[in-house]
Amino acid sequence: MHSPGVGRIPSVLYALLVPLVAAVAVVITLSVTSEPGSEIAARTRPNAITIKNFAFSPTPIQVTAGTTITITNADSAVHTATADRGGFDTGHIEGGGHATVTIGAPGTYAYHCDIHPDMKGSVVVSG
Repeated sequence: MHSPGVGRIPSVLYALLVPLVAAVAVVITLSVTSEPGSEIAARTRPNAITIKNFAFSPTPIQVTAGTTITITNADSAVHTATADRGGFDTGHIEGGGHATVTIGAPGTYAYHCDIHPDMKGSVVVSG
């Protein structure tokens, strides 16, 4: 026979366990939403451009020469980021996808979307 209370979790243990489970859930949620490539990650990195609502953001973006810039497409439509005078072209970036470009020389680089020419941005590269 079992003694009364054996095999049962005391209410004090529940009181300690519930906040712990809640804290773990928050940490897991933050980890999932902060993965590289997500819109949240793109907004928090200084070397990232987000395409949303048919616009590049931020523009201009300022980076140092040799920095890799991640361009994330948060729209459902396909876009590109193509330098006006050559130098970089991401090709088609599907909705939810991303591409990277690296600009090695200082200067100001205007760019656009080849599919939607009204979308424009610029990258200011310092030495």
